[in-house]
Amino acid sequence: MLPMERERQVKKSVCQMVCLIVAQFIYLMSGSAVFMLLERESAQQVYKAALDDLKEVKKTLNLTRRQEVVLKRAFSKGLSLSDEELPPTARHAWDFISTLYFSITSTTTIGYGHHSPMTNYGQWFCIAFSLLGIPLHMVTLGHVGKHLNTVISR
Repeated sequence: MLPMERERQVKKSVCQMVCLIVAQFIYLMSGSAVFMLLERESAQQVYKAALDDLKEVKKTLNLTRRQEVVLKRAFSKGLSLSDEELPPTARHAWDFISTLYFSITSTTTIGYGHHSPMTNYGQWFCIAFSLLGIPLHMVTLGHVGKHLNTVISR
């Protein structure tokens, strides 16, 4: 292959790679924004209900200051006063950083599982988001690998 043609091929590969990375970034950011809009209010309601439960327990049990601190610590780590579980990060659930983290783990198929949509709309959006995001992520990674191979094999 001629040097000029090879250089043009590398430039084209770089352009395609940058476009895919930008598309992936925009996709993750927009998905994060949508997840935040769909899930944040529900998560805040769960957190407020948990705080109300904690206040009721404190009032009913007439706790000392030390017992209150211990109970708050346990409650913030996921203590549940009923059979339903409170997510450990309920207070900070579905802010932009956690939704971005969720979007990345969803499209990379890692999916740690300690964060998941609670609303029906959030769950349906997660399915659609993953159906488009996983292939986009795989194509992007494949293109980055192809570009690295082209650069290394020079």
